[in-house]
Amino acid sequence: MTGTCVRALSTVDYQDDWIVDSGCGHHLTGNESKFSSLRTFSGNEAIITANDTVHAVENEGVVSLSSDKGPLTLRSVYHVPDMKKKLFSVTYAVDAGYHVLFGPTEVKFLRNASAVKADVAHVGKMVRDLFVLSTSSYVDRMRVNDSVAIWNERLRHVGMDKLKVMAVKSLVKGLPKLSSFGDGHVCAGCQYGKAHRLPFDKLLIRCKAPLECIYGDLTGPTVTASLGGSRYMLVLIDDYTKYTWVYFMKEKSEAF
Repeated sequence: MTGTCVRALSTVDYQDDWIVDSGCGHHLTGNESKFSSLRTFSGNEAIITANDTVHAVENEGVVSLSSDKGPLTLRSVYHVPDMKKKLFSVTYAVDAGYHVLFGPTEVKFLRNASAVKADVAHVGKMVRDLFVLSTSSYVDRMRVNDSVAIWNERLRHVGMDKLKVMAVKSLVKGLPKLSSFGDGHVCAGCQYGKAHRLPFDKLLIRCKAPLECIYGDLTGPTVTASLGGSRYMLVLIDDYTKYTWVYFMKEKSEAF
């Protein structure tokens, strides 16, 4: 198994470096000087970027690249003058006989690859020029490793008893047949979210005469002013008689 390896770099030189793109149907560049041969593009295709901007393809040609494994020739490269970056199409590399392997720090283009030993989590299919990953089949494959704790969080901490009923009776589409409900598992979110707050102690000290203690509350400014132009309201309550005074103010400073 041989191939070319592209390693992770600390910085990207957008003038010379090519960005490996699995969602790009063709090799693209806006730099006409990179082509070893160039001809006018005769097709009617255009490039649509992620922000739905349409860019015209003016030319098509060949670009030669150098690497530590030797020269690499890119054919049918689109010249799109509006492109600020050079995009390397994974689709074209696969069509040329390469196997593309992405890793945490590098991407490898493999020739003569017969097999890759690994646990395959999912397989996406090529549809036209794109690799498509089916969400539903991915969920069906990955959910077998889901635990009761994960599903409890996904269902907004519904509780182990209700979660067990939902799993046994298949009340939720996509919910697997879970086991070991609540065996020694304590959900911190459930404990805090469903805990009841203790009541406040009754106030035993009461005033014995009017105006001995007055509570005050100042609110504002309100979004909409009153007919008199007030945006603040001061409420005073006598603790003994519960008599209440309400004052409307235009400025907060009027309360002092």
